[in-house]
Amino acid sequence: MTNLILDKKYVINRWKNFLRPDCAFDLEIEWKKMPKNREKESQVSKALRERLATALTEQKGGTTNVFTTTTHNSELVVVVGWVNPSHAPIYLGVDVEKIDRPVTERAFNRLMSSEKEREYLRLLNPIDFWVIKEACFKANPKNQGSFVSEYEVKTVLEASGGESEMVDYKGSVERLFDKSQYEFYLMRYQGLSFALAQCI
Repeated sequence: MTNLILDKKYVINRWKNFLRPDCAFDLEIEWKKMPKNREKESQVSKALRERLATALTEQKGGTTNVFTTTTHNSELVVVVGWVNPSHAPIYLGVDVEKIDRPVTERAFNRLMSSEKEREYLRLLNPIDFWVIKEACFKANPKNQGSFVSEYEVKTVLEASGGESEMVDYKGSVERLFDKSQYEFYLMRYQGLSFALAQCI
């Protein structure tokens, strides 16, 4: 991914098509290549969050209803920011990994919540399951003390692939512990598996 070029407008449009009409809100994204010095990782992430939050706050006349969610892999830091409507708080989570990142059989078995989930292996690969569940975990405002394995993929449907040669997917997830519900949109783009999840 040394020549990675990500089109922010393309990604945002794909995600906005997934979000329900009654949840229309401002959504923005920022990303930056991960520094080789991993000690600077938190600094880069924090700077991106602050920059995006400041931009959204200024765009909306000083609103304080700006929220962000962050993810990173070995080469990329991604921050998603949005303005929450005061009448209905919105909780989002994002995760990204390289599509070809290996997942050991042991790790995969620990990740899966049920045998039924394995039926979706005809559509998704192991890293897709990881980013979907991780995004749902981040979208849960009460995720303290929970684990990604508690999130069970319930449905997976093909979504329009847009300009991408690979098909996008959307679906639903349930947290087994409290039965909280999530929707996700999975997009494969530039060798990456991107998942955006919304707590519903």
